[in-house]
Amino acid sequence: MKKIRPELKRIEGKMKSARSAEEKIKVITDEYAGIRPTLDVGLGELDEIMKKFAFESGAQNAKFESRAKPLKSVISKVVERGKNVATMADFVGGMILVDTAEEARAIYERIKRK
Repeated sequence: MKKIRPELKRIEGKMKSARSAEEKIKVITDEYAGIRPTLDVGLGELDEIMKKFAFESGAQNAKFESRAKPLKSVISKVVERGKNVATMADFVGGMILVDTAEEARAIYERIKRK
C-alpha cells in the first residue's frame, strides 16, 4: 500500500487550499473515487497476506475480513477531527478470525517474525 502515499500527499496539498468544511468535503469526495481502485488492489494484497499467515500457522478454518475505509469515515477524520489525510495509516484493514487462542498466538508470532 505504499503506492498510495504520493496520492495522499497530493490530496493533502489540495486540502490546504480548501477554506471551508464544504470545500474540504468536496476535495475528499472527488479524490476518493480516484484512489478507490488502488485501495481495492491493496485489499486483494492484504487478503493474500492474511491467508498466507493463517495457512502457515496451521489455522485451517480461519476466516478473513477486510475493508477499505469508507468515504464517510475519511471525511469525519479529516474534516471533523483535523487529521492529515497524508498520514492516515488505516485506509485498508483486515482481521483473521480463528477458533482458538493458540491459533491466534501462532499467527501473531508468525507476523511478528516477518
